[in-house]
Amino acid sequence: MAAGVYATDMFALPNVTASSVSDVDATTVAPLSEDVRLTVLIVRHILIPVIAVLGVLGNIFNIVVLTRKWMRSSTNYYLTALAIYDIVYLVFAFLLTVVITGHPPEIMIVIIDIASNTGVWLTLTFTVERYICVCHPMRGRVMCTPKRAKYVIASVCIAGALITFPAYFRPSIGECPSFKLGYLNVIQALFTYIPMTLLLIFNTLLVRNVMRASRERAALMAISTTSSRRARRAAEQSRVTTMLIVVVVVFFVCQLPQAVMNTTKTLTEISDSEMILHRIGNLLVVINCAVNFVLYSSVSSKFRRTFAHVYRRFASRIRIISAANAPIGPPCTPMHSPTPSPAPSRRGSAVSQIGQEAVVNSVVKSNFLQVNAAWGR
Repeated sequence: MAAGVYATDMFALPNVTASSVSDVDATTVAPLSEDVRLTVLIVRHILIPVIAVLGVLGNIFNIVVLTRKWMRSSTNYYLTALAIYDIVYLVFAFLLTVVITGHPPEIMIVIIDIASNTGVWLTLTFTVERYICVCHPMRGRVMCTPKRAKYVIASVCIAGALITFPAYFRPSIGECPSFKLGYLNVIQALFTYIPMTLLLIFNTLLVRNVMRASRERAALMAISTTSSRRARRAAEQSRVTTMLIVVVVVFFVCQLPQAVMNTTKTLTEISDSEMILHRIGNLLVVINCAVNFVLYSSVSSKFRRTFAHVYRRFASRIRIISAANAPIGPPCTPMHSPTPSPAPSRRGSAVSQIGQEAVVNSVVKSNFLQVNAAWGR
């Protein structure tokens, strides 16, 4: 979720001039210092691919857990959609850093920009939705429903794609003043400044509400058992709110450096130190897309229980499949085996079985006679 940052700005080597919109290969610009080259090697070719692979796995786990029947809610619909767009972003981040060495195809740039910008808006929508549920609960019961969440998600995805897709024509109209000063500034405002400002406001209100709810819950626990049940339900809702607050805080920490550098890089020429910071900002953005599984598991006990349940079911199915595919019966004896052990005699087995039955019958008969004698007395 790179707030308003183009894919070429994210993963290609930055040009030393600040006027360019897209980056070019390092051989066409001034030589880079050893520090910059080492940073690019570590961040782009080692850390980002590894984090991208782990992030894709983590987001797949998120989708599997959040789509269980007992986990379905309006908030989890938003988080599922966010996980899908994070997967798209991480897959293309991996391709742009490992597979593609030159300038990437323009369609790949547009796809990763759409995933980035839509992820920003999804983060904003579930924050606003949680604010309504927590701070205006009566209104939240009517407005914050799973059905309405689906409509909102669809609207956000369509709007994000329509607004971002004109960037596909950037190579042909990139030097047009109206495009550079108009469209690019609109993109920056819609996917960086406005979302971050609103996230800061709503997150502050949510933090205040969680702190107040904690004090009220402590007072309820001290009154009666009925109130303690209400307090436990309120505690579960507070944990969900806390989890979303943590997600937004991590979003700010990971996105703000890149957003600031993306704004200031058009004002001055890029120095070596700014290139290094640019790479670190890229890494933080990738981490933000990959870290949500860790956040959900750390904060939400319900998420942990559901993940453990899904894992146990998956492991049991694997064991059943392995048992079904295992060979039946003892292994065959080799054809040229030396002196095989003799098979047990059928007659001996029958005699042994008859003897065991005779012993059992005598014991039963003895017990029966003792019981009759006792009743006769």
